[in-house]
Amino acid sequence: MDEYYKESGIYIGNDPAVMAFFYNTGISKARESARKRKSEVPDIPNSSQVIHLNVTVNPMAKWVKNNLNQFTKFYTAPSVPNGVKAYAVAR
Repeated sequence: MDEYYKESGIYIGNDPAVMAFFYNTGISKARESARKRKSEVPDIPNSSQVIHLNVTVNPMAKWVKNNLNQFTKFYTAPSVPNGVKAYAVAR
């Protein structure tokens, strides 16, 4: 999660399916994606822009996306770093 944010300015900690995707596919895939997505990030910090990432190509991320509603009562909001320009969400 921190690597993705450092590379792109996109915070992935709000979406468990996105986090599961990169946890399951590895750091090299996260870095590659972050470099590609960096150009989509606005210049203004705290702009709350949403970046959609396709996670359905990974079975674990797809399972998390499809079953997340079972775990909403256990959800704890993450602490978002200062200066976040965009958030990633699963498509």
